[in-house]
Amino acid sequence: MGREKKPDRPARRGRRTLLLGIPAVVLVLSIALLTASGLRMKRENNAPPLAAIAPTPVPAAAATPEVPDARRLQLKAFSSAGDLYIVLVDPEAETLPEADFGFTVVAPDGTLTSYPADADGRLYLTQMDPGLYTVRLDAVGAYTALPAAIEVLPAPTAPVYESAGWQEHDGLTYYADRSGKAATGLRQIDGKMYYFNLYGVKAAKLGIDVSYHNKGINWPAVAAQGIDFAIIRVGYRGWETGLLWEDNRFAQNLRGAKAAGIDVGVYVYSTAVNPIEAREEADLVIGMLDGMELEYPVYFDTEQSGDYPLGRADRLCKPYRAQIINAFCERVREAGYTPGVYSGLNYLKNHVAHSVYAPYTTWLANYTRYNRLPDFPYDYDMWQFTDRGLVNGIRGIVDMNVIY
Repeated sequence: MGREKKPDRPARRGRRTLLLGIPAVVLVLSIALLTASGLRMKRENNAPPLAAIAPTPVPAAAATPEVPDARRLQLKAFSSAGDLYIVLVDPEAETLPEADFGFTVVAPDGTLTSYPADADGRLYLTQMDPGLYTVRLDAVGAYTALPAAIEVLPAPTAPVYESAGWQEHDGLTYYADRSGKAATGLRQIDGKMYYFNLYGVKAAKLGIDVSYHNKGINWPAVAAQGIDFAIIRVGYRGWETGLLWEDNRFAQNLRGAKAAGIDVGVYVYSTAVNPIEAREEADLVIGMLDGMELEYPVYFDTEQSGDYPLGRADRLCKPYRAQIINAFCERVREAGYTPGVYSGLNYLKNHVAHSVYAPYTTWLANYTRYNRLPDFPYDYDMWQFTDRGLVNGIRGIVDMNVIY
């Protein structure tokens, strides 16, 4: 989220560059695989990668050498639209041990290729030939992992239209460029911004989320760019001290966005460690809104601190975190507002039970490559797809979100 840089706050999340008007890798799924979508993003529209399963025996060439007394890690592989995504995780810890991990990938024809892993134990390969691949962890010291097999399916073929411009099919909207291919990614068309997913489908709504960090916003210019909504920070609780602060640009941003005709929701960054603190955060929001109507929910921003595991809420157990989320959201509901929960994909998958946030609006953060939809197993209502957006009227970068 857009939070100012103060000593008692999480560092901003790692960034991935997303430039306006970049030539998109145009991949459009067959219309038969797409269903009309409204506010709620359904899992069937997300085209999630295949699970990391071994449908056939692992080739002998991919066998991982036995390492006596080795610590067992987990190697997972996923595939979508002709790419291969490999993840190494430690089931006993939040982060991987420090080591120079690498992977060997066995292609369908038996060819072996070695790759170094990223610092977080990940590898992303694109434009792969279809077929069954097997991935193994190269032996590193006292660590080992079972190999994983994954079927890579062919990338979908982009349709070509007879003319450029807007296209409508089965209630879904596309835009064809001069060559007739469907656009993907964040694009400017006739002076306004639009977002098209991996399959070329235009998002129904495009929005931003802002805080004190985004200073001096020219809201009429933002509206003129085609921004439909803004989620504005009300306040935050320090991840170390636990002090609760108001965002001193909240009132200015709220008035400016509404005056420009932009729909508004709000959020509070929480590090509450008990239900009492969660209700205190909800009361801060309710008091600062002072009866103001909102078009979008009041979101509870829950995530790990920028200095894990030293953040005061970093090591809460799932049952207690559930009580905290419920206390905030129900207090918001009692005040007549719609409650919601914001967090990153990994956090929502591994640190909060789905049953906890399912009753509320879900705002998912996941910065994917090549405009891929998140690999998330549940429904979500809004997707924060980048924190590197560039929008007229805002100096510097800004978080951007879409609703399908």
